[in-house]
Amino acid sequence: LDPKADGHSADRIFPHAGGHLLQFHTFRGEDRPPGLYAVAADGTVARTAAVPPGSPRNAVLRRPAVSADGRRVAVPDATGHVRVWDLAAGRRLFEWQLEYYHPKACWFVGGRVVIAAASRYDKWTTGGPFGGLTSITPLPTLLQMYDVDTLKLLGQFRPSDYQLPEVAFAFSPDGSKLAAAGDKEVALLDANRAFGLDP
Repeated sequence: LDPKADGHSADRIFPHAGGHLLQFHTFRGEDRPPGLYAVAADGTVARTAAVPPGSPRNAVLRRPAVSADGRRVAVPDATGHVRVWDLAAGRRLFEWQLEYYHPKACWFVGGRVVIAAASRYDKWTTGGPFGGLTSITPLPTLLQMYDVDTLKLLGQFRPSDYQLPEVAFAFSPDGSKLAAAGDKEVALLDANRAFGLDP
């Protein structure tokens, strides 16, 4: 596999059922707009349905998450959405958007997808004798966990509620642990307890 084939270099490579996925984060000429491309066994490259042709320029991918079996992908974009796709069927399974938040990262944890969202806007408080701006409060980072099959929200977690760092996050391979990191500290949590789930 040559990610620089035909003169275009991929930004990231992911394992995919029966081959690989290439992510082109920026425009690579008219024939290679941003998106996810599947590489078949014979080396041919085809755009996946995850970012269909004609998508707006601001639908440039952030770092996507690919399920362990390579059949599903969660695609955060610059418009504030996360879309989960069945790549084999070319079918969108789930779409996430939350007012005042934009996606920061996402992961597949078993049959679940977790989305970390940061404040898109600060919360403005108005009032006072002249009705002007009185305070600006950044919204805390929020992590939400959804069941990919039922599309139900299973639980959510705000690190700031427990005075935990919220700059970066990572899950253990089996999804049982969640690491929350800040500038000077790291906390290791039981993921089920963090999201309020039964063990």
